[in-house]
Amino acid sequence: MGCIAWQEMRFSSGPAGRHECYSQIVRSIVYLHANNEQPQKPPALTSASALRILLVLAIGIGVLNFLRAPYRHSGGESGFAWSSGSACPAEGSTPEEHGAADYNWQLQAVGGEESALHRFRSQVVFVNLWATWCGPCRDEMPSIQALYETMNKEGVAFVLVSEEEEYTVREFMQRNSYTVPVFVSRQEVPDVFASRGIPATYIVDRAGKVRMRRVGSADWNSPACQGYLRSLLQQPAAFTEEEPRNRRAALAETPTH
Repeated sequence: MGCIAWQEMRFSSGPAGRHECYSQIVRSIVYLHANNEQPQKPPALTSASALRILLVLAIGIGVLNFLRAPYRHSGGESGFAWSSGSACPAEGSTPEEHGAADYNWQLQAVGGEESALHRFRSQVVFVNLWATWCGPCRDEMPSIQALYETMNKEGVAFVLVSEEEEYTVREFMQRNSYTVPVFVSRQEVPDVFASRGIPATYIVDRAGKVRMRRVGSADWNSPACQGYLRSLLQQPAAFTEEEPRNRRAALAETPTH
């Protein structure tokens, strides 16, 4: 045959090329019928060929999913993460230290004014990087809200930071009736808070040291986490700057949604 439908027709460019291909097919069928011949059938798809096609498709889908992950930090990596196990260090374990918090980090309170992390100096701070589109972030949000309702009264500051548009974050919080304070980052995430993915959680002590770092979702409203935060509240602050006379009043200034 001058033109095989499953080969040449799909590569013919433009209407003229396809018309010529159709004409060749018709002429070939007429010729074969006149000579009492049967048209050739396309070669059968073997199991090996099918496996190769599936493998190529799987690799392509994996690459596309990797490239679509939109949340990026200073490390240039992206993605989101599920995790399991204990969220907070066990009682009596060796204290962790992951560097000093960058209090110059510029943040915009959702529904409030622009400020910086130094607003929370001398406080225990629960920092969480998240996004509304992130499944693991949404999974752990109820436990963060519950932890906030308990520990904020005792003096722990909560700073949940997204890199999305402010209206997107505000709509999500209102729809789910969450009241934990949320912020939008106004600059690149500082190196000390850089993450391989989200959700990423950091706990800063009253001396400004990052005492815990966790990537992945968790149940934060556990007795272990509450006890860990209370132990940090008992430690002295290392700053000489004048602290608010009433830390709880300062926390109450955080705008509601």
